[in-house]
Amino acid sequence: MNNNFTNLDTLRAESEKVQFLGEEFEVGYIPSGLSIPLLETYNKSIEEQKTDESPKKLLEDNVKAVSLFCSFYNENFTADYLLKNASNSQIIAMYQIIVTAIIRNLGNVETDETGGNEKKTTGEIL
Repeated sequence: MNNNFTNLDTLRAESEKVQFLGEEFEVGYIPSGLSIPLLETYNKSIEEQKTDESPKKLLEDNVKAVSLFCSFYNENFTADYLLKNASNSQIIAMYQIIVTAIIRNLGNVETDETGGNEKKTTGEIL
């Protein structure tokens, strides 16, 4: 009898945490139930942005995405809460961390010895 075992947990990104407004958030592994709506929000804001967009509109887009992410873990992190308690720099930094984490997890790419890119696989390659 052949005993095959595939460990899909190896595809899960390593834990990486960030502290934001006194709360700790996991940004290394973002579940698909959160990353999909975040990507939709990101894509929508990019489509709607103009080259001469006001800084206020850009900040509102960032607040919306950061609130979506944070409220997944803590419902108190509404857009109003962020605007009242976080600086612009904090919101922008958190937004960049979230987007970078999603992109890194989507790619999940390793470079092989020849310098080419190969997606991670599970099990033995024959």
